[in-house]
Amino acid sequence: MDRFFADSCIENRAYITDTDEIKHITKVMRLRSGDKVELIASNKKEFIAQIREIKKDEIILDIVDEMIKKRELDCRITIYQGIPKGQKMELIIQKSTELGVARIVPCQLKRCVSNISEKEDKKISRWQKIAQEASKQSKRIMVPVIENTMGIDEIIEDMKTNQINILFYESEENLMIKDYIRKINNSGEKIISAGIIIGPEGGLEESECFLLSESGAKTVSLGDRILRTETAAIYGATVLAYEFE
Repeated sequence: MDRFFADSCIENRAYITDTDEIKHITKVMRLRSGDKVELIASNKKEFIAQIREIKKDEIILDIVDEMIKKRELDCRITIYQGIPKGQKMELIIQKSTELGVARIVPCQLKRCVSNISEKEDKKISRWQKIAQEASKQSKRIMVPVIENTMGIDEIIEDMKTNQINILFYESEENLMIKDYIRKINNSGEKIISAGIIIGPEGGLEESECFLLSESGAKTVSLGDRILRTETAAIYGATVLAYEFE
């Protein structure tokens, strides 16, 4: 069954007013009055809804039934991703969304080749749409927030909103991710928010690692193999989603 986000709900009636969604429903999916869809309301509840009326500027739906399913992780995961080249960021956003990540922060670090500052608004808007489509595909009830680009000082300040922060660093030789998480689990501490920090293709500079570590990020290794930046993001999100769920 097709899945959409409602722009508003009043009692047992829902409304879709987003232009792109209306176009997708009418022109691409070719849905008509009487067709049933899955609907996500702004209060994060899921419903089965039936299309009541299709207008040029809105689609009106009748709510038929509520669905009760656990879709989201108990741990709010934020990925601080050094901006990679090309379309790798799109892959990171898509797969991280499927894995349950709550926030993705593009980070302008010293070894980033790409710089999105000149077209930031357009890039963020496109990335947010990718997150929304991935949310619908994976049947999530929320869309991850794609934040504006942050530099090292802003990352350090934002890290304060997380219970723990993990820095994946290829030069770390003493602490493996599995050992760090095992230590947390053995302590009995329940992790409800975590940050993952990942450098761009060229990795993080030592000065950046020092600043992040001094600010509370725990430096860990993902293993003896060197992963691409996009692989590290997906791997890291998978590990945390599994261990802290």
